[in-house]
Amino acid sequence: LTEGDGQRRWEVEYGGDVRMRDGAVPVSRKEAEVEYFTEQKIECVALTLGKPRQVGEKMWAGQYPHVRDVFARLVLARPPYGDEPLWNAEQCRGCIVAIMRGPRPPGPVVSYGMKCYYAQKAGAAAVVFVDWDPMAKFTHIPRIDEGAIYTGGASLDCRIPCCFVLHKNMRHLQEGAMHQLAFAPDKNPFAPFGWKIGYVMCPKQESRVKMSKEKADELMLEFLKERKAEREEEEKLLKKKLESGSEETGTKGKEYIHGSIFSSLNPFASAPGASNDSWFGSLPTTADMQKSAAKVFGTTFVGFKPSAGGEEAAAAG
Repeated sequence: LTEGDGQRRWEVEYGGDVRMRDGAVPVSRKEAEVEYFTEQKIECVALTLGKPRQVGEKMWAGQYPHVRDVFARLVLARPPYGDEPLWNAEQCRGCIVAIMRGPRPPGPVVSYGMKCYYAQKAGAAAVVFVDWDPMAKFTHIPRIDEGAIYTGGASLDCRIPCCFVLHKNMRHLQEGAMHQLAFAPDKNPFAPFGWKIGYVMCPKQESRVKMSKEKADELMLEFLKERKAEREEEEKLLKKKLESGSEETGTKGKEYIHGSIFSSLNPFASAPGASNDSWFGSLPTTADMQKSAAKVFGTTFVGFKPSAGGEEAAAAG
């Protein structure tokens, strides 16, 4: 489980007698330690809104009025397939939500539209769909169909950007980290005709979940105790020097002699040369994206057929 937009994580156990959707409460909970976020950039394709339109003989183009760049924290959907109202809807509000495609056969087919509906209802800023097939490549323009998500069900009016990434890149999506969805401009000469391509990027950033809060508090308390003991020693040495009137080398170079004891207790004050650069580093520009798109997508856009074929597969989540 996560709290605070993924900034605290817990290892939990449930009794199994109550379903998650019915408000199951963990019987045990332990805060988990999480590694630092790493800088990543993976390719994605936008989902077309409705059936691609025909613009020529055997030429089809997707429709992307809902697609735009988004910068927000990433949260994994619970349940992972997003085929029902999200259990962690509160954590998904204003975030990019990652939802697994599937379930895989012979499981029931769940449309992208249904998954998007539940994510949008939870307040998601965008959706990243992740393929379940480790061998899959980009072969069809994936699409979202608006309207009823099932017969007699609620109706989807898609207003948030949705993209699709391959299974091999799933490990690069880091829950709790800020991610950027960046799409290339229309009529990109480096992309297959009718496709809208882009990147899901996790910029360089510090993680506030490197260790549990309890562990961080423990280390900070230990640090302050050590600093306090050092300051008490310096005060004794200074007092001795003043009383004797002799040169005392024991305090030479000490922070307390040259500054304030309160400043010396600040662990962030003694960080000379600290960088003032923006925490998220430098993101690729549109020009950078255009230059690298051909090289990157040349290995993943395989077997693309610019026809109306495969429509069912394209719409199935």
